[in-house]
Amino acid sequence: MGAWLAIFECMSNIPSTPTTASSEIERITGHGVVYRDGVRALETDYDLMITPAARRGAAFDSRHDASDTPDITGRLLGNFFDAEALTGTSTLVLEDGRAFDFRVIQPDTNEIVAVSGFTTAPHLRSVLEREG
Repeated sequence: MGAWLAIFECMSNIPSTPTTASSEIERITGHGVVYRDGVRALETDYDLMITPAARRGAAFDSRHDASDTPDITGRLLGNFFDAEALTGTSTLVLEDGRAFDFRVIQPDTNEIVAVSGFTTAPHLRSVLEREG
């Protein structure tokens, strides 16, 4: 009984809303636009996992330079094989205006991995510069 009470007390201290601290792993879903060579390639829903650099494990390869860039992985949630045409590097623009470059790692299930950190979407940069 004591072990169950300890578990219950521990679980009751879990906040009901997730924190947004920069050290937290973030999972985001939404609708975005994929650009290939600066040309709009497709619209798609996405499901991403963003792991801050501080939460990553040690690099397996000592030649790999650790960076402050978060790891971004996930899936494009369109039809199977939608990502098959996205060879090389493409850019995904999220609903909130952030963008990152990615490569497809599994074309049949549309799994992707980022090859850059977040930037402001190219089409929003000029708007922000005019307003700012």
